[in-house]
Amino acid sequence: MRIVRIRTYAVVLSCIAGLAALFTFAVRSPRRELLDMATRATSVANWNLDHADYHWLSNHEILYFRGDETGGQTSGWTLYTRDLSTGKDEELKELTGLFRKSYGLAFGMSVSPDGTKLLWPCSQGYFCATPRGQRLFRTTGGDLTVNGHWQADNRHWMEFALTPNGSRISSARIHDLGNSTVERIGSFSPALDYPASWTSTKRGTIIMDETHTMRGPRSQIRMIEVDFTANGVTANTATIGLPTGSDCINAAFSPKGDRVAWIATADESVSQLIRFWRRLFPARNAPQNRRLELWVSGLRGANMRRIGSMDYHDTRFNAWKNNPHMLRWLPDDRILSFIHDGSLWTIPFDR
Repeated sequence: MRIVRIRTYAVVLSCIAGLAALFTFAVRSPRRELLDMATRATSVANWNLDHADYHWLSNHEILYFRGDETGGQTSGWTLYTRDLSTGKDEELKELTGLFRKSYGLAFGMSVSPDGTKLLWPCSQGYFCATPRGQRLFRTTGGDLTVNGHWQADNRHWMEFALTPNGSRISSARIHDLGNSTVERIGSFSPALDYPASWTSTKRGTIIMDETHTMRGPRSQIRMIEVDFTANGVTANTATIGLPTGSDCINAAFSPKGDRVAWIATADESVSQLIRFWRRLFPARNAPQNRRLELWVSGLRGANMRRIGSMDYHDTRFNAWKNNPHMLRWLPDDRILSFIHDGSLWTIPFDR
């Protein structure tokens, strides 16, 4: 009798353990942890990423700024490259000298697609040089123009002209390399909002990220593609609807201009079983966690897929610093990078 009772207890305990394991498996939705998939490429401890950006010159070489705050945001800058294949830093003394003398603005730096030419806004115009410090040209007399950026042919570059009150973009001015005159002006009618970021494509268009102009949660990625190949200038607006509950933080267009990657926050996904449990016992529901997710899709939302996710660290101040940010594409168009926890991380999106 005692043996039968023990066996009964064992069977009951086994059933309870099995049900608990089944419940746990059902509650936890499968997810790919972002940092487990990514590679910690290098430390960014000495990089000034508060007032400057980092730039990929190639798939293994990065241009970055070190800044002395006592020297200000212009005269205090020193430019470096870091070779990820060797881990070595190189101070670019000649380039630093040109940048300081021109009173360059670090956040306005643009690198040509082939990584051989740099363009930055300076006092009364733009300055162009190679990473090794060879001066190529300087323009003067800039008036209400911003955001100089290389086009896909590595020769032409473009700047935006602002409206008289400086609130919107009235036209794009296209320059040939080294030519002080404007080769072409494309006017926008009506004027466009200032983009958070933009990229040029080999098909002769530019794609501008206008997601930041949306009010409330950014549940869509809003972009404008401007075509300069026609006789006139045509601007077409497109949107990508994000998964339910998503709020886009950062978007980045691929070098070829055919894909977009973005970082967004979203409610933690749960199974149908836990949703039923929460509806059945609402008083016992724990606060739902927010997740940070990395996604990639085509420009119209085709082939959308989540690359990975992680817990979102929400803080009152500087929440962006406590989570992956500064999302970028590497030149080969197949790898993404971001800054997190004092390091630069890379992740292949087609894994």
